[in-house]
Amino acid sequence: MSVILGGKWADLKVENDRLRDGIAAASRRCAELERELAEARSDKSSLSAQVEARTTEVEEKENALHEMSEAHRSITDRLERTTHELHDLKAECQELKSLIMNKDRELGELHEVKSHSDEVAEKLARDLAARDEQVAQLTDSLEAQKFPEAESFERILDIQKTFEKASKDSEILRKLNQQKDVKIATLTKEKSRLIERL
Repeated sequence: MSVILGGKWADLKVENDRLRDGIAAASRRCAELERELAEARSDKSSLSAQVEARTTEVEEKENALHEMSEAHRSITDRLERTTHELHDLKAECQELKSLIMNKDRELGELHEVKSHSDEVAEKLARDLAARDEQVAQLTDSLEAQKFPEAESFERILDIQKTFEKASKDSEILRKLNQQKDVKIATLTKEKSRLIERL
């Protein structure tokens, strides 16, 4: 009888030692997973800080873009006003050209007073030249005011792309953390079951 009990005791001791070894291995694995989780949380915190910094930078760029849009709107308004003025000047030039044509007809009819008519024609020619010069200067001024901000728009797009990539990386890290949480919960349950069997 004592031999049988001794054999069972030896078997139970072997089983107990095996379970203890399993628990120790599970504990070490839990510790490793906890370290990995801590590292992942640290990485997530660092990434979150980067995302926040990028978000702030994007907001600053958006504010700058808004200011540039306001400035562009002001320039557009001035351009429209100048365009209307240019249109009026062109109409006035056309009117002057019509006057010149009329004066030319008058010159034909008033050949006898040619000297006086020449003075009138020269005056009108000077007026027309002055108007044409005004139109040319105004056109050059309009061309000089067209300055697109293509590089600023490309930089924001790069920041937005960087922000979107950072957001995606943060989501991937969150999913990995969830998977590790599930693994930890599973191992914790297994550990509890092993402890109950002791």
